[in-house]
Order: sequence, then structure tokens, then C-alpha cells
Amino acid sequence: SLCCACNRAAACLLMLALLLFKRHTHCCLINSTKTVYKDLNPTFDEFFEIGNLPAGTSVLVEVWDKDLVTEDDMIGRASWAFAPRELLPCSSAGGLAGDASWGRLAVPLQLQHPRHKKSMGTVELEVCYRPSLRAGKPAMMGPVRFKQTLSPTAGLFTGHFWGREDTMCFSTYKLYLMHIDSTFKDVSMPWNRKYDKAVQIFKSPVALGLVRTQHRTLYATNVGMSRCGVLGASRDFYELFKNGVRAGQRRYFTYCLLRDSLRCSETGAAFFNDMLSKHAMHAGGEEEVLYAGEFCIVPDTTAAAGYRLVIDNNSGTYAPAADKLPLMRQLFTANFPDMVVEVLANDDPRLKQYQQACPSRAPA
Repeated sequence: SLCCACNRAAACLLMLALLLFKRHTHCCLINSTKTVYKDLNPTFDEFFEIGNLPAGTSVLVEVWDKDLVTEDDMIGRASWAFAPRELLPCSSAGGLAGDASWGRLAVPLQLQHPRHKKSMGTVELEVCYRPSLRAGKPAMMGPVRFKQTLSPTAGLFTGHFWGREDTMCFSTYKLYLMHIDSTFKDVSMPWNRKYDKAVQIFKSPVALGLVRTQHRTLYATNVGMSRCGVLGASRDFYELFKNGVRAGQRRYFTYCLLRDSLRCSETGAAFFNDMLSKHAMHAGGEEEVLYAGEFCIVPDTTAAAGYRLVIDNNSGTYAPAADKLPLMRQLFTANFPDMVVEVLANDDPRLKQYQQACPSRAPA
């Protein structure tokens, strides 16, 4: 758990960075919590699991004031050197998973302002530890977090009306999946120079600027218009997307995979649904992505969660190679082991059948 006491009322966001130094080089693993609003003593109630963390790693904690109009500013920061020998054994820590190799320690830290060095309150971490099962590089192991940004204004154009549970407003999603780098390694997909619409975007500074502005607008976090959480299993993933159904109809989603997250939204053949779900928009105008395409969720009585994920490489903007499509299945099953994933190349005739089963996706 992560608890904090600040010297001023704020919308607090806690960021955790792990700095690993070796032979004059270092790498950094960073993750952040949800934002807690109007609370001088926020409890973030979140956890991070990191594998193969060496002793001596510097754990850097920063608490930020989340602003709506101006840039976020740091309230304070603190650091702690990870030392497994300091952690209490299971028996004296109250028992943890019945395993004597575990240890646990409460770590209270004083927050200091980065410039004035003034005390800005305290933050308390609870650290749990057990020896790694196998050797390997330090890596974030979970959990999978998501951020959903809801846009009532965009919903007026797409028909996603605000306040109705069966439709809700237009949403974009960021899924902070684990194992992206280890799965895709050096794989990347540049924008498609043979696709006229992509050329019109990436060869025009004005058009590219508009796409990036659209991305910032649709993914912007505002009070009461975003939510975040943790996805523990495939059932959580399907529930986030309401089992792929809105207003009584099965829906399709476009996605782009980047190094930090998978980004997606509902798509459709209608003009505004199509315009607000372009792959270039999800990618923030990046010239390369790891992968891109579309997905839908279909009932499957043989699957543990009652559904399966159907994912493809249908993106004219980035034209991802079909032979890399199995990496998407590998990525999803690494994050959700109970998930059934079906991958289909964009020229597979079965894909047309899935698209026709979604009236909003099939052209009129």
C-alpha cells in the first residue's frame, strides 16, 4: 500500500521510479498511481510488482499536484535504497503467504521539495520481498493498469451519449501491458509510404499537427472524465470494454501498440466514428509503432471468461506485417494467461465474417 501526508490540499499523483546503476550506466523503471483528489492524507492503495530487483536499487518516490490547465508540479520527492536484509521475516511480519522466504517492511519517507528542500510531508511504502525464482533483468511484472478517458463532446458526434449506461460517451483507453519490450524486442512498423491517406498526414506538418492535437485532446485527463484501475484477468479486460457490446450491438475497436502501452477506442464505418479512431491519432502522430490493427470481443462458451479476443493487423496507416501478428497473441496471453486469443490477417476471409457481424463496422 502507498500512503501519503501532504502539507497542502492537492490532487495527488504518486510516481515510483526504480534507478539501477551498474558500471557507470543505469536504467530506470517508472510507474504511477491513480490521482487522488482533495485529500491531505491520500491513500493510493496500489501495488507494483518488480522482478529481479538487485540490492542497492534506489527507489525514488515523487508526489505530484495534478493540474487541469497548467502543467503538473511536484510537491516533493524521497528516496530509499532497497536492502533485502532489512526486511522482516515472515514470522515477525505477521505472516505472508505462509512462506518463510518472504519479508516485509514499512518504509516511512520524508518528502522534500525539489528546489527549496523544504519538508512537504511524508509518504509511506509497504515493501514485500522474496528471492527471485530465476535470474534475469529487472522488469515490471504487473499488475496491468488502464486509463479510460471519456469525452462527452466527442460522444455528441459519435452517438455515445453521456450518462446512459448502454452507450456512455466516447472513450479512449490506454492499457499499460507488461512484457511489451521482451515480446516485440526490435520489431517496429513504420508508417505506410504506399498509403495515400498516410502520406497526406505524415508529409504535411499542418495535418500531422492536427492529429497530435486530436490525440492530446482525446487522451487528456480531466476531473470526472477519466478513470483508471487494474486488470487482473481476462474477465476484467472484457468488462472494461463491456464485453464488446454497446447499445445492444457488437462493436469493433482500433488499436496501436507502442513501447509504453496499447491505445485503443471504438471504431465504425460512420464518418465521426472513423475519424476519431484513426491509428495515427492513437499513436500521437508517431512515425513508427510496434503494431496496429483492430479487435473485437466475441462470445465463446469454451473460454474461461466466456469470450475470446479476435485481433488483426488491419491498419492502412502502418500496414503491420502479418507474420508478426502471433506476437500480439503472445503479448495478451503473457498478460492474461486465461485469455483465448484468435489472430487473423487482414486478408483472411474469416475476418470479413466478423466485421459483417458488427453493423457499425460494416460499410453501409
